[in-house]
Amino acid sequence: MKTLRQLILIVALLAQAALVACVPRWSGEAQSIAAEMTAEAARLCRLHVDGPAIRDEAGRRVVLHGANLPTLTEMNASDYKPDARLRDLAAAGAKIVRLRVADDEITPTFIPGPVTDFVRQANRLGLLVILSWGDIVQTPVNQRVNDAESWLRLMIDYLKNNPGVWFDPADAIRDVSPVRQRAIAQRFVDVARGYNAHNIIVINQPDWLTDPDPDTRQLLSGDNIVYGIDVETMNRYLLDAAPFVFTRWQNSRVAVDDLGIGMIASTYTPNSTNPSNGVTLQRYWQQQAARYPFDLRDCRSSAPQR
Repeated sequence: MKTLRQLILIVALLAQAALVACVPRWSGEAQSIAAEMTAEAARLCRLHVDGPAIRDEAGRRVVLHGANLPTLTEMNASDYKPDARLRDLAAAGAKIVRLRVADDEITPTFIPGPVTDFVRQANRLGLLVILSWGDIVQTPVNQRVNDAESWLRLMIDYLKNNPGVWFDPADAIRDVSPVRQRAIAQRFVDVARGYNAHNIIVINQPDWLTDPDPDTRQLLSGDNIVYGIDVETMNRYLLDAAPFVFTRWQNSRVAVDDLGIGMIASTYTPNSTNPSNGVTLQRYWQQQAARYPFDLRDCRSSAPQR
């Protein structure tokens, strides 16, 4: 009997050791990095969505302008490295950057390494970061939804509730009905909130909002959601009904200056020009920053819009 009890104890200990071995080695690191990022992020200005507007902690409306960036892998393979791009963007007056984190970049060390380092540098320069999966949910839809959700969970592990980070889980949702498109988008929001992540979430191409059926044409449930659209299709949406962000703007000739809507240029170089008025992006960003002053590093530096 004693031998049997000893055998059972040994088996139990081996099983426990096996379970410990199965825990990803980086899970503890995720908690450590998340805690470190949270401590730094405590000093950042926390934005929130209020009706059709994005506002700072004092309730002032904020309109952000910036640029889409290549992936970190692409930037590091070029002559224009990520840190140089961030410095140039900050100096040019940009307030936000959108970084795609591609599936083939994701490893146990990539997110806690290069991505969090990029976010930290951007935030210290006053740049808010939209982390984007940068892919489309389409056939096979169920598999792509799972892929996007897995990506979102991984970002949440390290960067949830960082005021300097927004999550962008898909460029678009296609090959489904408007009803299911809305349901998939709602699922992304619910996943984030279920993990107690209250970062602002970008939902791109919300075509269901243009559906003729009023029961389908409903905003998502939950807080801190913005909708990414194209300038070319903006007339399909009621722009004062929800917080919209133009995610691809540079190649458009539509003037958006007075709409009070954030713009993310397709690319940025110092001489990039707004085709609607011939003004360089740098000059345009500086004009908009004067109109909607905002500093991610200090909400108190913002002043009421003129």
